[in-house]
Formats: sequence, structure tokens, C-alpha cells
Amino acid sequence: MIKLSKNSVFLTIITCSIAFVAGSLPVLANIQTESIDTLQNDSQIDEQYSIASLNALIVTVNGLKEGDQAIISLLPSRSSDKDIPLLEKIVTGGKTAEIDMSLPLKDGYYKLQIVADETYFREPKAWLFSVIDSELVNPMGKSAVFELIPPENQKYQPKREPEDPVSQLEAGSAPPPSNEPKVMAECMLSLSATPKEPIMSKSTGAHQFGYWSTLDCPGIWGRFEVVDPGVRHGATGEIALDHIYANDSTGDQWMEIGWAEVNFDDDVQYLFEYDSYREDWRLYDLPANPIEVSLFNYSSTIWTAMYQDNGWTVMASENVGFSDASNQFNAGEVRTGYDTHPSFPEADTDISKLYISNQWQNWDWQRWATTYTLTCDTYDIHTSTAYYDFYIHKH
Repeated sequence: MIKLSKNSVFLTIITCSIAFVAGSLPVLANIQTESIDTLQNDSQIDEQYSIASLNALIVTVNGLKEGDQAIISLLPSRSSDKDIPLLEKIVTGGKTAEIDMSLPLKDGYYKLQIVADETYFREPKAWLFSVIDSELVNPMGKSAVFELIPPENQKYQPKREPEDPVSQLEAGSAPPPSNEPKVMAECMLSLSATPKEPIMSKSTGAHQFGYWSTLDCPGIWGRFEVVDPGVRHGATGEIALDHIYANDSTGDQWMEIGWAEVNFDDDVQYLFEYDSYREDWRLYDLPANPIEVSLFNYSSTIWTAMYQDNGWTVMASENVGFSDASNQFNAGEVRTGYDTHPSFPEADTDISKLYISNQWQNWDWQRWATTYTLTCDTYDIHTSTAYYDFYIHKH
């Protein structure tokens, strides 16, 4: 059980006066609240946060065992674990709990996060969302549901940070393992995210720049630098990213992994995974810069996305409907509706390998007959040696 002290609960004593446009705090099963002496007063809260009134920000928690507790916190999206939440509530397990986290908020970017005993796998560990023009942005009508998976029901162990982590540079680069890793990172999802189009879609403002292989194979591995691409945030629809990507011959089934900056969250780059099965952005804090990532088919038509951080860690494992990929990409991508494009400074790639004849091989000039260059009129790709050592940037 997690240890909850009196000082770990914030703002619950004043939720009746600020969390709802009308009515008092409802009594919900399995919800316990406490107060502390160092609360901000109502006028301070209103001055800083009370522009948007979110009437029904309901959070559902499934899987918490009887007697166990979890903490739901509402914070600005870029807050650290040490920051004081805007609102915090305790959930006691035993059955599904529904918690109202409504609170007046100014326009901006926020997250709902859950903390439970570390033996649980959190799916997700946080829900991100944005408030624009005093409205919570939720274009797909999602619900904020947390699934807490106990050890006996876990396919993968949750990734936990080591007490003495080794830097990525010290650890060096090791190939993706021949057997699927059994450790998985806990993701963040977003209420405000919109679906991502396939890489070769011809929508207005879509740009791809990098390398494309048509050699059938079951894996791709890359390492590239993370940069600040200068995305405009809010209701812009703009994204910029660098990724590896595998799809089938139709182009409609795929999996991708890399880093991205998205319009529906704050000015920050995330490690991300996206696939045609889930059709949702899985977002993660960046483990390092550069990032090292891989997509691999370990079984039948199930592909695994993973990243390197003191060992290879699974991000997603999904049935995307194909075994060998018909196409693989290592490329940048920008989508924008503006005439002036995101700045996208120089981002280097120094590993790009394909899994050929049961081994990882450099994506080099020997693959020229099955390799194509993705180019556009705004962004460039440069190489002096091979397809595995290049950089991309804006003109």
C-alpha cells in the first residue's frame, strides 16, 4: 500500500467552493479527503486559475484492490513530481471509483496523474489535456479512465528507474534483443489528441523528408537527435517529429516510434508510439537525447515498439496485421496548415539498420535499388556516407 500522509493531500478542503459551477461536493464511494494547514485561499485560486469552468471532469479508476489506495492529482502538464497539485484526491480500492476532478482553470495544458503502489502497472500513468477558449479540448470524446493492473495480471513488468542509472552514452548501443523484452514503460494519453494520418497521406501541409525502403523485412532500428522543431500550439493541428515507421503494402496498417512535438500539448518534445490498431498517441518523457528506438515483429502479425534506456523497454505490442513490413521509413515529418513552417533545426541520425537475413544490417548503399529519398520543398536531407548517417533540417 502507498503511504499517504496528511501533507500529501492538497486543496480538497475547498473543492466545494471552487470545483463546481453549482452545487456542493458530491459524496462518492471509496473517496477519502483530508486537508492541510498551508492551503491557498479562494481568492488566490480564483485569481490564478478560475477562467474556465470544467463542470464534469470525471476520472474512473479500475483495478485497485480492496484496502489499497491511489492518489489522483491535477497539475499543469509540465509539472514535476515535486510540484504542488492544483487538486488532489485519494481513492480507496475495492470497486470501480468515479472521481470528479472538476476545477476552474485558465487556458493552458494540464495533466491528471495517478500514483499507486509501484507493483501496479498504470495504463495510462497520466491523462494530458488542453483548455482553449475556456473549454476542455476533447475532439474524440474520450473518457479519463485509469486501469491499474496488479502483478498477477501483468504480461509485462512496469519499468521502474534504477537506483543507480547508467547514462545512455556510458551504456553504449546494444542491438534489440532476439526475444521480446518483458519490461514495459507506462505511457501518457491525451484527451485532446487527434488521430494521426499515415505517413504517405497527401493532405495539405504534409511533409516527409528522409529515407524509405521497399525491402520486405521484419525490423527497423534507429537512433536520432531530438530538437525543438518550433511547433505552434493550441488549435493549430501542427505537429513535427522524427521517427522510424513500418507498414504493409496498402499503407493503411502501420506502427511508428520516435520523438514528436504536438499542437495539443505544451512546448515540449515527447517520446511517442502510434499504430493503426490503437489509433492513439502514446506519449512518454524522453529518456535521453539522442533516442534509440526499434520496431520488430516477434510473433505472427504482432509488432513491438521499444526504446533503449539501460536496456530495451517495450512501449507497445500490437497486432497490426502484417509480418514482414513492405515499407520502412527513417524520416522526419511535419504537418501544418500555415504558409510559414516549423523551423526544425538540424537533427542527426547515426544508426539506421534493417533486419535482413536474420541479422541487423546497416541501411547502406548496397540497398540503393530498394531505397528512395523522401524530399519536399521546405525540408532537406543530407548524407555523406550512407542511409544510416545523415541529418535533416529546414531549408
